[in-house]
Amino acid sequence: MRINTSDRIPARRPRVLVVIAAAVWLLSLLEGAASAQRLNAESRWGTTFYYWNWYNTQGLPSYSIPPNLTPWGPQDQSWWNSVVDRAQYAGLSWIAANSWGNDTDADPVNLGPLVQAIVSRGNHMKVALFDDTTSEVLRKNRDKHGCWALPTHEHSQCPSLTDDQLRFDLSDSSGGGEGGWYYFYDLQWKRYFQTVPDAQRLKIDGRPVVILYHSGSGEMWYKNAASFDAMLTALKAATQAEFGFTPYVIVESTSSWAQSGMSMAHIDALYSWFGVANNTMTRTFVSSNTTPGGAMSVAMAIPGYYTPDQRAYRTGGNLYRGNLQWVVDRNPQLIMLESISNAEENAHLIETPEWGSNYINITRQFTVGAAAQPWEAPVSGVLHPNEQINPDQSLCSTTGRFCLRYQGDGNLVLYDNGNYIWTRGAPAATAGRAVMQGDGNFVVYNAAGGYVWDTKTYNHPGAYLVVHSDGDLLIYSATGTVLWERSGK
Repeated sequence: MRINTSDRIPARRPRVLVVIAAAVWLLSLLEGAASAQRLNAESRWGTTFYYWNWYNTQGLPSYSIPPNLTPWGPQDQSWWNSVVDRAQYAGLSWIAANSWGNDTDADPVNLGPLVQAIVSRGNHMKVALFDDTTSEVLRKNRDKHGCWALPTHEHSQCPSLTDDQLRFDLSDSSGGGEGGWYYFYDLQWKRYFQTVPDAQRLKIDGRPVVILYHSGSGEMWYKNAASFDAMLTALKAATQAEFGFTPYVIVESTSSWAQSGMSMAHIDALYSWFGVANNTMTRTFVSSNTTPGGAMSVAMAIPGYYTPDQRAYRTGGNLYRGNLQWVVDRNPQLIMLESISNAEENAHLIETPEWGSNYINITRQFTVGAAAQPWEAPVSGVLHPNEQINPDQSLCSTTGRFCLRYQGDGNLVLYDNGNYIWTRGAPAATAGRAVMQGDGNFVVYNAAGGYVWDTKTYNHPGAYLVVHSDGDLLIYSATGTVLWERSGK
C-alpha cells in the first residue's frame, strides 16, 4: 500500500503520551467492567474504506481502473456521499477508515466529509479506525531520516541506512531512537477521535473500535515486538484519560506481537488478514479468546486481490461467494470486507467498468437476503458470440495490461505487459482463427480450418470470453455463470 505525503518533513514530536502515568492503573478496572452486550446481527457487516485520491495524484494503476463515479476522489463531498450510499445499499453498517496518520492523504483529520455524508443522509452507519500500521514505520522514517521507506523494501530514498535503522522499535516509547509511541497515539488515534464524533463511532461493549493492521512478518519491519502489549496499555490509558473511554482494539493475528508467547492481555480480539497463495483464499475466520469480556469472533473476506506479488483471482464472483459462504456458515459476530473502495488493489466492491455492480449485488445477497441480480459483463476485453481473433490480433483487458494474442505462428498467448504467462494452440505457422462460437465453445482453427484446441464449452449458446484486468481468462454463460477458466496460474 502506498500513500502520498507532503514534501515537507514535520518536526519531530517527542511529547509522549504525557497522560499515561495517571491513567494506566485504571485500565484493568475499566476493561473488566465492560458490558457483556455484543454487536447484534444487523451491525456485524462492515468494510474497510480507502479515502486518498490515488488516481489524480499517482496515475492510473496498471491492474485496475477508477470506479464509475463522477467525481472519483475525496476532493468533492459528492464522492464521500456516493461511497456511503453504496455501502448502505450493499447492506453494510460500518466503515473502517484505512488511516495513515499525520501529513498523509489518509490523515484521520480528513474524515470530516465521511461524517458529513453519514449525518446528511440520516444514516446510522458507524465508523471505526483502521490503523494501517505500515504507516507508523513509514512516518517514523520520514520524520527521523527524511525518507519514506520500509526495511527490506525501499532503500532508494535512503541507501545509507540499514534495515535495523529503518525498523520501528516498539520498545522506544519516547521516540529517542527508532520508535515513538506518539506515532500511534498523537499522530493517529487522537486525530481520529478528535474528528469522528461519538455518535458515529462503531462500538463493541460500548467502546469505540480500533483495528490494527500489521505488515512485515516477524521483526522484518519492527523490532522488540514483546513491547507491544506495554505500548497498547499506554495507548488505551491515554485515550481513557483524554477522551473518557478505553478503545476496543482488534489486532491482526499474524502480527509478530500476537504470536504464541507474546502477552496479549490488552488485545480485545484478533482477526486474520486474508492470505493469497496459489490462487486460493486462505480462510480468515478467527475466534479470539483473549478478551477480558469474553470472546469476540471476527472474520474477513475479499472479492479479489491483485498486486505484483499477490493475487486472488475473482473468478467471476466465485471467490467472493465462496469466501462469504464459508464465513457466514460460522456465524461470527463481526465481518469485515476488503473493501468498498480499494480499486487500486483490485479488492473493491464499488462499481467499475470491469465489474459493474456485480460485487455490491453479491454482498446484498448475504447481508440483507436480496435476490440475485443479472451478471454484468465488462465493457471491454470481451469476445462475444460469433466474434473471432485473427492472426496477429489481440483482445485486451479493460486496463490494457493483459492481452490475449493469436499469433501468426498459431499460438494463442496471454501476455502480462508483454510478458508471456499462458499459451494454448500449436506453433504450426498455419494460423487460422480463434473464434468464440455461437454454441458457446471457444475454438482455435488452423489456416486449413482444422481443429487445434478448444475450451469444451459447447451447448451454451450466448457464452462469451473475457480477458480480465487481474490476468484471469474466463468464459461465461449468457447468464454469467463461469464455464471455463484458464489453468496454469
